[in-house]
Formats: sequence, C-alpha cells, structure tokens
Amino acid sequence: MARETSGTKTTAKGAKKAPRAVGKRSKKIREPKTGRPTKYNPRWAEKLPEMFRQGQSVLEVAVELGISRDSMYEYAKLYPVFSDALSRGKEISQAWWERMGRENLFDTTDFDPKTGKPTSRKAIVDRLWAKNMACRFREDWTEKSEVDANVHTDEGLTVVLSGVNPSEPKK
Repeated sequence: MARETSGTKTTAKGAKKAPRAVGKRSKKIREPKTGRPTKYNPRWAEKLPEMFRQGQSVLEVAVELGISRDSMYEYAKLYPVFSDALSRGKEISQAWWERMGRENLFDTTDFDPKTGKPTSRKAIVDRLWAKNMACRFREDWTEKSEVDANVHTDEGLTVVLSGVNPSEPKK
C-alpha cells in the first residue's frame, strides 16, 4: 500500500520511491494518475437496447443508469460493445416513435352507442409529431434543402452561395 507525499511515493514500510520519468531521455516527471474512477458497468451493454423499448431518449436512459448523457457518448467511444448496444437502442427508440405515428396519425374517436358521446380519442397532432421526430432523429427526419448558386455581378465579382434555402427565414 503506497501513499503520496509531494510527488514521491512512500510504501507501507516507509521506503520512499522517486516518481518515474516519462520516456528514456525525458526529464519530465510523470505524476501518478488521479481522477474519479469510471462508473462504466459492462452489463449495461446487455440491457441497454431494452431500455429504449418505449421510445426513451438517450438522456432518459442515461438518467436511469445514473450517469450523464456525455458519459453515455464517452463510453460509446471507449467500449465498442457499448457503442453497438447504444446504436441498437436508438434504432429501437426510433422504430417505436415511427410506429406510434403510424398507428395514431388518424383521429380514431370512439363513440358510446347509447349516448353518442365520445368515449376515447386516440389521435396524434401530425405537425407536433413531425417536429418531435425531426428533433429526436435529425439524420432521418430533418427536411433538407440545399441550393447552390453562382451570381455574377457587372463588376466581375462572383458570389457563391451554398446551402442556402431562400424560402427559410433568417435567424
């Protein structure tokens, strides 16, 4: 068991060890690694896809695991199994949302046969749902329009516009 005191290590028997140099010729001293240990649990990769089963977002799953969204993405960079599980989970979430939109897109109000009053309403607000999908799944659901144009002026100046949609308002 070693304890640190001002850049040197002291063993349990009291003998001091000098810090190691970085590289053969380097005079820089490498300090012992410090920092918070990772919370990563290899079992998360097994249960991760199931955690997205009802359309949960990455943030919802991260909170359920007790970590931040940034940690989720960092673990995906460090652990290929976790990365695959996260990708699969996101696909499951998107499939759930697409199914909900497909099944609930039309107004299916049920009426009580005796009173004629509506008893349940299972409908989706199509614009709200489309906006939700575009925000959640940008790669597949964002409407993209690109315009490339070369404009020549009388003074011989050429202006190149790229990626501009003239119908979109300026922000």
